[in-house]
Amino acid sequence: SPRRSVAIAPSCSRWDPASNLRAWSLAPTLRRLGWRVLLLAPEASLAERQHVLRLWRPDVLLLQQSHHPLNRPHLYPGLPCVFDQDGADYLDARVRDAILGCCEGSDLVIAGATPSCWSSPSRSRTAQCSTTSLPT
Repeated sequence: SPRRSVAIAPSCSRWDPASNLRAWSLAPTLRRLGWRVLLLAPEASLAERQHVLRLWRPDVLLLQQSHHPLNRPHLYPGLPCVFDQDGADYLDARVRDAILGCCEGSDLVIAGATPSCWSSPSRSRTAQCSTTSLPT
């Protein structure tokens, strides 16, 4: 059977703690599990990202946080997206719309213990939400 493939879009460089843990360091583990993995450079333009994704044709795109302006599911039509909403960014009103847009446009949301993906009443698509920890 063909190997599954994932493209990972980190929100920052590998020296950012969240990006390193939840994007850059994930690639070797997925490779050991048999996945083909492509890490998209955070400094790549939208046209460069889209070109590479068209050539590589991954099964899924992992968008690590909404900090990067190109980590938006609507920019990659036809490509299943997983949005990793790590952190308490949903508490910041300045980025709440971006987070909700990512949740609404993604096929799966990894949300830690945050309620951001549960709170959108106007979802145009039905995304599944997964938590990486239990709320206390």
